[in-house]
Amino acid sequence: NGAFGLTAGYVQESTRFTQAFDTGLVSDDGTGIARNILADWSTLLTDKLSLKAQAGFESNTFDGVFALQDFDTRNVNAEFSYELNETVVPFISLSATDFRADIRIEFQDYLAGATVLIGPKFLVKVGAGVSHFSNFGVNEEIVGVNEGIGFLEATYSRARSTVKVSAERATFTTGAIGQQIDIGDRVVVDYGYLLSPTSKLGGIMQLGQNKSGQKNQEFLGFYERNLTPLLQMRLSMGVRNLEGFAETSVDDKTAGISFTYNSLKF
Repeated sequence: NGAFGLTAGYVQESTRFTQAFDTGLVSDDGTGIARNILADWSTLLTDKLSLKAQAGFESNTFDGVFALQDFDTRNVNAEFSYELNETVVPFISLSATDFRADIRIEFQDYLAGATVLIGPKFLVKVGAGVSHFSNFGVNEEIVGVNEGIGFLEATYSRARSTVKVSAERATFTTGAIGQQIDIGDRVVVDYGYLLSPTSKLGGIMQLGQNKSGQKNQEFLGFYERNLTPLLQMRLSMGVRNLEGFAETSVDDKTAGISFTYNSLKF
């Protein structure tokens, strides 16, 4: 048994909205465009052993902000999981990322963990490992460095509501000149309540801190509605706070509307 999926995406956003939270950059308002394509494949290798594999490419371009540079990323990932019993599923995950801008950075993530079902309503997934830098452009001091990474996810589900709490430390790309790659800690609480089979109301609290020194927090409320089986609308409003370099603090309010179209997998 197996399944294959192919996903393509195009996102155009204000850099003031996205980069302030991700990188601590607060500057003139510019435009960021992300184009991506992702292929995923899953299959059962035995009755208990399964494989999920992904390969993706993303292109990021920026206009109007001199502190950001265009970059591309290529990523491959493989996760092996073994159904130990009905409640415990251990896994190992291996991934490799190739970042290309004016310099080239390569790093690999190695994770091991387990998914544990605690009763019919409570699910926990935990993983820990390292991120290994095998190439870091002109900064050879970073090559060979291992950074600890990991995550913890806990999900509690009822008939109409779901609460998900997650904490992670991960490596991510930024596009910021001089800090193209960063390590970040993030805690997220996500609550959703089904108003009807086609609509949902919820809220998200997010706290983050990057190794380069930025701290941020966000509180967001949202409403989602399926306009058709394939088209979804999302309305959101929230507040954010950022503490950057030199102990500067920035507050802002956000509001937005987005539409997501999901094509059938093949």
